[in-house]
Amino acid sequence: MHHNDLPNCILRGFLLSAIIMVGGLFMPAIAIAAPDTAQISKLLSQGKFDEAQAALDKSSPTQADRIFFHALAMKITGNLAQAIEEFREVLRIDPQYINARRELAHTLLMADELDVAAFHFNELMDIDQNPRMRAGYRQFLNIIEQNKPYGISGSFSLLPSTNINSGTTNVIFVTDIGPVAIDSPPQSGVGAQIALNGFFRKKISQRSQFMLNWGVTTINYENTDYNSVTGNLSLAFHRSSQHSNWSIGPYYRQTWKEDGNDSSATGVRFSISHRLSDSNQLTVSLNSEYQTNPAKPYQDGYSSGAQFNLRHQINPALSVTAGLSGRWNRSRAAHLQYNDTKISVGVSKAWEGGLHTSLGLNYGDRPYIGVFPALSVARHDSYYGVNFEIYNSTINYMGFTPRLSCSYTENWSNVAFFDYEVTSCQATISRNF
Repeated sequence: MHHNDLPNCILRGFLLSAIIMVGGLFMPAIAIAAPDTAQISKLLSQGKFDEAQAALDKSSPTQADRIFFHALAMKITGNLAQAIEEFREVLRIDPQYINARRELAHTLLMADELDVAAFHFNELMDIDQNPRMRAGYRQFLNIIEQNKPYGISGSFSLLPSTNINSGTTNVIFVTDIGPVAIDSPPQSGVGAQIALNGFFRKKISQRSQFMLNWGVTTINYENTDYNSVTGNLSLAFHRSSQHSNWSIGPYYRQTWKEDGNDSSATGVRFSISHRLSDSNQLTVSLNSEYQTNPAKPYQDGYSSGAQFNLRHQINPALSVTAGLSGRWNRSRAAHLQYNDTKISVGVSKAWEGGLHTSLGLNYGDRPYIGVFPALSVARHDSYYGVNFEIYNSTINYMGFTPRLSCSYTENWSNVAFFDYEVTSCQATISRNF
């Protein structure tokens, strides 16, 4: 994508100002890292590199400190590529080195790597407990949004699963009119998923914008009955403030399946993220949609959901989350209507060496409303799940970083068809264009 020269000049001018004004946005934060940091930063900004090195040597620096200040010198002299690599190396050594994460984000912005810079600034918005710094991140995100009105990303995933069809090992369903044989065993397989997504955005003020998002996802298995193509389109109005970000807008989703069980959904979504304190953030998401299924019209109806998620940032490398969600389905057929409630907890950790991991647990209960056919009671399911994700930021080839996520789910039901367990994974590589 091409960018105007003026914004680049503004960014470089800002960099020089930030370096000269040691009391500016970045240098005071660096000053708390070690007793001599303010002095070293000032010497670097004045081009006195030998004196800066001598001052650094007197302060008993760690290996991460030495690499950080060398990277800062590379940034000041315009060697942005080397500075980026060295700031990343600091974070591989010490994931809690918040000053390196700040400088990495800003250097990426200077190098016109806008997508990656935005990723790091958004991450800093979550993990940095300094409200003054977060105001600066918001300004940088505004610059990125003004200079990148559209974007495209793509991904490829392998989807191994022990139970593609949510089949059951039960062989008999005992009904009020007698036993019924079940012939829907679990089918395992490996799917291939290709996804292409994009956005267009229009800034209407420093804090407000409209965004049009689109995406197409294809999934293919050896057993073509499970193949599908899904397209989605959404329009949202986004608004940010000092402590909150929220958005609202309509969306449309269409899924075409090889077995002919196509479906579509038209709905509206609202979400808000609000910082309760320096280390706690609450995210709320609400949506309601009307689903249509031409081949099975009795499944048509409204589906609405709400999700509340509380995140506590223990330090820049460690966070924990707790969530509560609900979903209410009102299909035409009463026996398909349900009220679902789920609780979840999770922990995310960045380790030395560039490794990132997350682990989550969830438990849900889903009572149905109408009496199930051939029974005198309504269906009632309970389920639990375990999921994890892992990736290493040091593994990168031409902008592609692989991620692996896996989950295990077990579902219990008083209707034998819906007793099942499934283990599935998703190995993904993705890239912004």
